[in-house]
Amino acid sequence: MEIIITQWALDSYLDLVSQKFFTREEYKDVIRPDVMRLVNYPSDTKFQNGKFWSPAKDMSSAIIPSGFKMKWHQVGDGRVQLRLTVGILGNEFMRGLREEK
Repeated sequence: MEIIITQWALDSYLDLVSQKFFTREEYKDVIRPDVMRLVNYPSDTKFQNGKFWSPAKDMSSAIIPSGFKMKWHQVGDGRVQLRLTVGILGNEFMRGLREEK
């Protein structure tokens, strides 16, 4: 499985880091290892955890085909919730990152 990081995802990551929404350690020890689990999708058991992985929904709450989100709770000093949107396109993942307070 190939993982493709979009420019939007990279810009979002850099913005979140510059605003210190999460620490470098949280990124290295929690977020990145979880993102790397995509290489083993769907066999990694963490994808069965609905608090971590669930279908993405649009503004009207309709499920987006092939769209998912990874979720981390209580991240960084601000204790925000972090969402990583993931689109599965054949054997490729497209992803974007955002935070929710």
